[in-house]
Amino acid sequence: MNIFVDAMVLILLQLLGLMLGQIGKVCYEVLPCADDEKEKPVFRKENFKYPFSLLFGLPTMIVFPLLYLKYGFTIEFYIFALLSIALVPIIAVDYKHYIIPDKLNLFVGALGVIYIVYLFISAQTSLAINHILGGVIGGGIFLLLALISLLIYRQEGMGFGDIKLMLGLGLIFGIKSILVLTLISFVLSAVICIGLIISKVKSMKEYIPFGPFICIATFMLMFVPAGFFVDWYLNMLVK
Repeated sequence: MNIFVDAMVLILLQLLGLMLGQIGKVCYEVLPCADDEKEKPVFRKENFKYPFSLLFGLPTMIVFPLLYLKYGFTIEFYIFALLSIALVPIIAVDYKHYIIPDKLNLFVGALGVIYIVYLFISAQTSLAINHILGGVIGGGIFLLLALISLLIYRQEGMGFGDIKLMLGLGLIFGIKSILVLTLISFVLSAVICIGLIISKVKSMKEYIPFGPFICIATFMLMFVPAGFFVDWYLNMLVK
C-alpha cells in the first residue's frame, strides 16, 4: 500500500512540477526589460497566454519528485521546490539577456528569510544565525569581486544581479554550503568557458553570464551535501 501511495505522490509531483514550471516561461517572457523600465508583474491573466513549454516544465517535473525522495514533505522540500521554479528562468534570462530580474532575486531572498524564520521558531537559533551569515558571505564575496574588477580592470566583473542572487542563496544554504556553491560555480564556469573558447563558439573578449553556473551549482547542492565535495577535495589533496 505504501508503495502505491508513494508512486501516486511521485506522479502528482511530476504533474505539479510540469505545471508550475510554466511560471518560469512567463518570467522569461515578461521580466526582461531595459535599464530605465520597471519589471512587469508576473501573475496577470494575460501573461499565461504563452504556449505550453516543456523546456521550462521538464526541469521542475524532474526535480520535484527527487526532492520528495530525499527530504519528504519537510520545510527543505518546499523551499527547494519553490527555489527550483525560480532557478530555471534565471538561467534562461541571464543566458539570453545578461541580467537576473530583481523580482526573481527578491523571491529567492524571501525564501531565505522564510527558512531563517522557521529555524528561529523551531529553536535552531545557531543554525539560523549561520544562514544569516551565509547570506552576508555569499553576497559579500561577489560584491568584493565586483569592486576589485572595477578598481583594477575598470569594467564590471560581477553584475549586481549575481550579487543579489548569492545573498539570497546564502540565506537558504548557510556558510559552508554557500562557500562550496561559490567554488563549484567558478569551476563549472572555467571548464565550460574554456570549452566554448577552444571550440570558437565564444571569444576571449565576449561576456559570458555567470548566473547559469550559480544555478547549476545550486541544483547540485540541493541533492549532494556540501561536506561530500569538501571531503572529495581533501582526499584529492592527500593523494
